[in-house]
Amino acid sequence: MKMLVSHPHPRPSLARVLCAVAGLLAAAVVAAGTATPAAAATIEVGPDDDLTAALAELESGDELILAPGTYTLTGRVDLRADASADSPITVRSAEGSETVLIDGGKPIHLIDSSYWQFEDLTFDNVRLRFVSEQADGFEYHARVAGNHFIGQGVFLNNASAVELVDNHFQDVRSLQPDVDRHAMHFVGASSDLRITGNLVENASADAIQAQGAVDDVVVEGNEFRVNRPHPSDDPFCSTGENAIDIKRAEGWTIRDNYFHGFQEVPGCDAFDSTSVGGEAIVIHKHGARDFEIIDNRFEDNSVHLLIAGKTCIASGTDCSGPLLTEGVRVEGNSFRSADVPGESVGVRITPGLGIAELDDPVGPIDVSVVGNTFDGVPLVVEVNARSFPTDGGRVFTTPAGITVADNLHHGGQMRLAPEAEVESAGNEVVDGPEELRLPVTDEADSATPATDGTDSGPPASDRPESSRTQSSPETAEVAAAPTDGGDPGFDWAWIGIFVIAAGTLAAVALILRTMLTRRRGSTG
Repeated sequence: MKMLVSHPHPRPSLARVLCAVAGLLAAAVVAAGTATPAAAATIEVGPDDDLTAALAELESGDELILAPGTYTLTGRVDLRADASADSPITVRSAEGSETVLIDGGKPIHLIDSSYWQFEDLTFDNVRLRFVSEQADGFEYHARVAGNHFIGQGVFLNNASAVELVDNHFQDVRSLQPDVDRHAMHFVGASSDLRITGNLVENASADAIQAQGAVDDVVVEGNEFRVNRPHPSDDPFCSTGENAIDIKRAEGWTIRDNYFHGFQEVPGCDAFDSTSVGGEAIVIHKHGARDFEIIDNRFEDNSVHLLIAGKTCIASGTDCSGPLLTEGVRVEGNSFRSADVPGESVGVRITPGLGIAELDDPVGPIDVSVVGNTFDGVPLVVEVNARSFPTDGGRVFTTPAGITVADNLHHGGQMRLAPEAEVESAGNEVVDGPEELRLPVTDEADSATPATDGTDSGPPASDRPESSRTQSSPETAEVAAAPTDGGDPGFDWAWIGIFVIAAGTLAAVALILRTMLTRRRGSTG
């Protein structure tokens, strides 16, 4: 007689076990990928709280709200937390509150940390710095809006995707003689910047300076001004050097802004006076490409707009960069005369300084000045009119591909060097001299000082190196940026995946062991 042995629990087959394992692993991955992030917090602080610590503890989605009063930073602030478009980190004043003042003279550094917003705050001698430790730069997706910066401003190094909107920059200046301090300073690979609706007044150096691969920038609807006269006892000689100083950049739109009060100041010798020419916008040094300067208003500036070719420092050096000055469109602007020492100039297009043996183009080329209004100020295209020396094989290049068309001149004139390859058509001169073409300056005369107020002294590259043009405290601060503090991009979800997977494998091993034990028992 056969005896039937009943099994209260049928043995699972290997196929069923593997299916169960796959299901558990899939569930683990889904759970980790959709894990709910830490709940965003709304944190309210007052002047008696430690703002330095509160900033350092912010996480994605947090909102830090500051009650009215003065907050003193107790040390340097390094912010590394990452957020997202849906859950930004916001630091702002309480709605409807009085002034929220942050002081202490310590900078706030955002180091490769994305989606931060700073709104409606007053920074007194506190600089906001976006500094990337990545060689290729970092996309911050940051917004700085409605703030008041006193004494310091905003600095970007290898920082892209930043908006500066409706801020007020006031009396930005260095605390050390012979050191520049710009309201907005962009260096390195900083691109995709939007500067709109800001007021910049009385910056001791530039309102905006760009030096590096600073590309794809829109400057729109801002006011740049220098109030006159300056205090006679100002030890830092706040001359308001330039509103926008372009040393190297590509793809800029400068539209619908108001520039006024940038003037050369006689007797101002706190810095090398030859470097303060009172230009509202200057494009020079290392080249610029694809610029649109349209529908702006210029008043009371010594030189409203200066477009210069790239300057090569010495034979075989500094001419290998990717850019020359080319592709600049100047259209629909208004240039008005100013009561300044010497002559006020609307647009000056002046040669670059190249290396003879390299035969390297430096520009400016392909510049169009079309449909503008010149009120009492000239439009000047020069050839060898500056007083820079041409020793060491350096030569001036001739501006080429210049179009001057359909401009209206009230009491002004056009002074176009005949060898500058200028196409002039449709311009109207009212109550002023007709078009005047100046003779080309001989090479022998190019080393003598200019007498028409165009320039005086050698270019910055020929001057003794100083912190004004070659050095900046930014370099030391970037080098000092800490590298510890962890990876801001670390994802704790992968720890969860690892733990769940390890537990699953342990369970599978236990099931297999049980199956083998039962099988041996049934056959023994």
